This record gives sequence, C-alpha cells and structure tokens, in this order.
Amino acid sequence: MDNKIIKFHSCHTSNHLSDKYMPAPVRSHIPDWYLEKDKYVKLPDGKYPITFWKDKDGKTEPYRQLSWKSCPALLDIFMTGYYLFTPCDIEIKISGQYGNEYDISVSKEYEGHHNTKFCSIMREEQGFPVPYGYSPVHLVWRTNWYPQVPEGYTVLFTHPINMNHLPFRTISGFVDYDKEIIGPGNLRFFIQENWEGIIPAGTPYAQLIPIRNESWNHEIINNSPEEIEEFFKRKSKEDIIGPAQTRYKQDSWLKKNYE
Repeated sequence: MDNKIIKFHSCHTSNHLSDKYMPAPVRSHIPDWYLEKDKYVKLPDGKYPITFWKDKDGKTEPYRQLSWKSCPALLDIFMTGYYLFTPCDIEIKISGQYGNEYDISVSKEYEGHHNTKFCSIMREEQGFPVPYGYSPVHLVWRTNWYPQVPEGYTVLFTHPINMNHLPFRTISGFVDYDKEIIGPGNLRFFIQENWEGIIPAGTPYAQLIPIRNESWNHEIINNSPEEIEEFFKRKSKEDIIGPAQTRYKQDSWLKKNYE
C-alpha cells in the first residue's frame, strides 16, 4: 500500500522564526513516563514479583507479570498521527472576583493580527458539558498550522491521547481538509480549575489523525452463553503462548506507521 501524504501549511507569520515546534509524528515525541516504564511490574523496592502459571501441557513455570507498557494497544496511541505544538510559552493567570476569568500572555510574535492571537479566551457558554475538574470558561487555540490530506480523508483533531497530566483539555472534532485549503481553525479547550502557570513552548496541544471517509453499518452478534464459554475455552487452550500473552500481537496486531 502506498503511503499517503499529509501536508502541513504554515498559517502564522511568526512560524518561520523557529523550526523547533513544527508539526511532527507522535512517535517522535513519546513521553518520558512511557519510555521509562519497565515492561514488567516492579515493586517499590525494585524487585519483580514472581507468579506461577500452567502451560497447555500442565507444566508450572514462574514468570514476571507484564506491566501496562507491554500492551500493544497503548503503544499504538504513541505511534498514531501527528502533534501540533505550542509555538511559545503561554502564561495563564486567574483574574476576576470569582476566579472564573483569565489573563493570557503569549510572546509578542504570537500576539498576532486580525484576531490571530495564538491562544485567547472565547467566553463561557452554557450547554457544552465541561470535563470534571475544569473551569467552564472556553479558551481557544488558533491553530498556526493546518493540514491538507488526500481526497476521501478527514482529520480528527483531539486532545493528545493519554496525555492526562497536561493542565488543559482540548475538545475533539473532525474537519474535512481534503477538498480545499480551508486555513486555520479554532480549537476550544478547558483549563483545570484553579490552575495558573506557564504552558511551555513545545507542549503538544492537539493530536491529528487522518481517517478515511467511509460509510458503515452495524450488526449485533448476540452469542449464547454456551458460545461465549466455548470461545474462552478455546482462547485459553490455543491462543495463550506465554504468561499473560496471547497471539494478538503475533498474529493480528498491525504496527502503525505515521512519518
């Protein structure tokens, strides 16, 4: 299969000042907390707990329990799509008598013109569910890059997946960037309640994933209790190739490739 190309167009006059914060594949910015995690569960004292399991022949063997890092599904998240990064430091301060207003400061270069300030306040709007623990005030990233994808594709914009330590939450949405050069857009986000500080330059603020536009239907397969029981018996006898390991990674998993 031929590789598709996603083109990122610059749409802010200050982007040329640095090439450090251009859009990039997520795989080139895997966070340290993921990279530094051990493949096996480790106790606070640094030792690995030992568990015993029986193979299909009934032989008992010791093994080290795999940690969440061994999950291919989690790895896929850090191999999929592209990040947009904050191009400068963003300082957010709480203001107002009730703490529900903000002062936002960005570098002079990204103050922008014609309403193109990179990060700003929209307003508080009723009706959109606010993530638990976040202020109801709507803030917005005015994207300084926008994508162009091949015909038949759309782009999912979402919060950097599993980057839950960030003090903001970017709202998700689809944009069809395959038929015309739409230009920059507004990505709304929420900030954690009572949080103020600096979001450093180079922080991923959105993850972009190209997705093919296709029509789908759905079907429900309501397996009987007997069929479900038989399924798990087969899985335990045939698919287990090691302690806590199935054939998924060996036979089904497809390595994601976004360059």
